[in-house]
Amino acid sequence: ALKCFSKVLLKIKDDKTVFIARGVVYQDMGNHQLAINDFNEAIKFDTELSEGYYRRGLSKFYMKRFKEAINDFQLAKDKEEDMLDHDSTIEQNAGIPDGLGCCYHSLRDYDKAISYYDTAIEMMPENTEFLMHRAQCQYDQGHFDLSISDLRKGLKEEDGEAKNDPQVLYKLGLSFYANQQYKKCVSTLKHALQNKPYISYEADIYYHIGLAYCNVEKFEKAIYPFSRCVSIIPSEIKYIHERAKAYQMIEDHEKAVYDFDMVIK
Repeated sequence: ALKCFSKVLLKIKDDKTVFIARGVVYQDMGNHQLAINDFNEAIKFDTELSEGYYRRGLSKFYMKRFKEAINDFQLAKDKEEDMLDHDSTIEQNAGIPDGLGCCYHSLRDYDKAISYYDTAIEMMPENTEFLMHRAQCQYDQGHFDLSISDLRKGLKEEDGEAKNDPQVLYKLGLSFYANQQYKKCVSTLKHALQNKPYISYEADIYYHIGLAYCNVEKFEKAIYPFSRCVSIIPSEIKYIHERAKAYQMIEDHEKAVYDFDMVIK
């Protein structure tokens, strides 16, 4: 795709849509500075281009340049409102308020973040990503019931059927754990495992299953999930430490001592 867009730009050097398209490819690849360069070119050809500012804001957000991203998202919002004044049929981009919410969330301005997330979700009530963002913001404030509510909505299709998104199930399980609903935590996280989660958070799923079992004093059941954690990330001391404590609670002292020795080393 990059080669195709680059060939087009060699022939037509002022095509803003091609700059945007190539920038999006760079963005998807995680090459955000190259993406920003292309979005800059698109904006240079059309300073009223809402999508250019929005896309540039996304890349700046991913680069943790949050205040710059806010400026771009606000510009995108302003340009979109100008367009709506001339044509009310234009579809609004719900990603703009969501992007603003993500920036303010990262800056720990939770009230502003929630306000923008609310706007995005009002525009697209079924959008799982937006619901997850707001749920995480509620979680970070300790509002676990609200987090659970949003994540449950994120698991429902438009027809009311349940989705099996492992990442949403993972986040829901963490919210149940934080809310001290340990049985629901275990069942939800096991459901996440059945749906092939990414390896990046698989160990954390097992870890919280083990912790939840310990919180209801089912220490023997905690051994297996802690052992799975250790097999996935052998260098993570907290996994070995929690398994050692579980062994200690079931009076398997030899294995407990072995794990405690590993922690000390």
